Amino acid sequence: MYCTTCGAQNPSSANYCYKDGTALQKEKISFAYTKNKKTFCPHCGHSLLGDYVYCPSCGTSLFQVHVGKSRKIDFKDERVENAPKQTNRSFSISSLLDLCKGLHWKQVLLAVATSFIVLFLLSAITVKVVMSSWEDSPLFRTTNYTKEFVAYLEDLVDINIEKPDRVITIDDFVIWTHTVKPVMKVNFTYSWFDKQVGEVHGSFENGFIYLLVIPFVALLAGGILLGKTLRANVSRLAGHLFAFSFLYAAVLAILSVFAGFSYHIDLDHRDISASVHAVVKYPFWATLLKGFLVAFLFAGIGILISKGYKRAVHEVKQSVRYGDVIYSGWAWLLRGIGLLFVLFLPFAFVGLSHQVSDEWKWLAGGSVLSKLFDAACMAMQLAVWIWGILHLGVVHLHRSGFHDHQSITYSLFSDLNMESSGSTDLYNNVYDFLHHIGFFETEIYIQLLILLPIAIFLYMGYNIRRKYTMAWKPLLVFAALYSIGLVVICQFSKVGVSYFVSMNGETEAEFSMSIFLEPLSLLVKCFIFSLLFTYAGAWLQQFSRKQRGMK
Repeated sequence: MYCTTCGAQNPSSANYCYKDGTALQKEKISFAYTKNKKTFCPHCGHSLLGDYVYCPSCGTSLFQVHVGKSRKIDFKDERVENAPKQTNRSFSISSLLDLCKGLHWKQVLLAVATSFIVLFLLSAITVKVVMSSWEDSPLFRTTNYTKEFVAYLEDLVDINIEKPDRVITIDDFVIWTHTVKPVMKVNFTYSWFDKQVGEVHGSFENGFIYLLVIPFVALLAGGILLGKTLRANVSRLAGHLFAFSFLYAAVLAILSVFAGFSYHIDLDHRDISASVHAVVKYPFWATLLKGFLVAFLFAGIGILISKGYKRAVHEVKQSVRYGDVIYSGWAWLLRGIGLLFVLFLPFAFVGLSHQVSDEWKWLAGGSVLSKLFDAACMAMQLAVWIWGILHLGVVHLHRSGFHDHQSITYSLFSDLNMESSGSTDLYNNVYDFLHHIGFFETEIYIQLLILLPIAIFLYMGYNIRRKYTMAWKPLLVFAALYSIGLVVICQFSKVGVSYFVSMNGETEAEFSMSIFLEPLSLLVKCFIFSLLFTYAGAWLQQFSRKQRGMK
């Protein structure tokens, strides 16, 4: 027989599971009632009627109850070794099939379908409302390079050439929302008296964290639906969440195969011949991995919400050791970023409304709704980066050219630092931009925001010490999970673009630019920072307890 709690197989004679002690055979007690058939009382001899339950003279009970118990099995001599080894079963194909059979696939498929419906609906609305004002954005200029090259050929040969359709479609946008990096490649052969063969490779690292809001809402809806329809405990929902995440990631990876862009043209006109083959595609395995991680995290939040806050925390605590600490670590991380987003949103909207710079004019254009979306995008990106800086992280802005390498770093309590092997135009441009938006005048207020994570850590340390006698382990768990979560979110926010051009096998041009928070130093600093102040909060709780005891 199998244990109803952990699924371990036990001998048929076992009363309790050998692995977790769950009762397997409950003792059965049967009751049999015999009506009175006597004429006289057996105790005093008083005359009785057939429906008497007690003797009216002496009160003797006249009915009989027969209790029968099931045979109690003593398995003191039973050997635990006789039970099959769980490790062999857990890695077998049959056990995997048994696990799959135990899942409610209809509810899982319904939740996945709901998530994709919401995902495509939100993506279509976003593309319709916002993308019209983004035609001149750097993102579109990067992806529409093929149109520019075709226009160049048209001017060169003075004929009309069929231009490619819109490069960016809704399926591309859906893939982008999961921060998957598109890989662009152009092969061209150009001959005009002297034959030249060229090749262009490029990639755009889409780390715009705000795009994750769209799959967040979609997967949140799917997770809530899954939690509501199953009504199981958190431990059982974990298997369904894994299946949900895998199916969602598989569909997204299949979609990435059909997404992208392909354009091919052959031109032979007078003394000029040219062949262009442009491709934009998405890596299948990267899409599968990122889709699984995003689905597991966001749908898991939806499942917890469907259970209710108190019940979810209770079930997580019962299912996982220090489950309440793990839950609080992720929850406070998201709350802190959300609070900064709310603070930055009105400033970003006002700043975009007054933006007149030619380079950023595409942001200031469009309707009020488009400006609000752009402001929300900028506020979310800044919220993640500033939250990382508040945990002593270092922002890197790196630009590398064919013969030029420049790097700018910034942290909370240090000025802009530059390393360059050539010109200093990047530093000058960044400094002028920050001065234009008034960053240096408001830097002191950003530095004061460090009190926000300090207050969170003190509060968590105080609560952990109140719940746990030995607070070191839960403090370490909280600091580790919080630091890892912050690094993961900051890595998703990395933005970059790179390309290189080669002619006849020789590199003609090379360029790369990225902005990111250095992950290793952020992990170490955030861990020490959070552990230090959570320990201070635990000490404050212990100190206040001693003070109350003295009184």
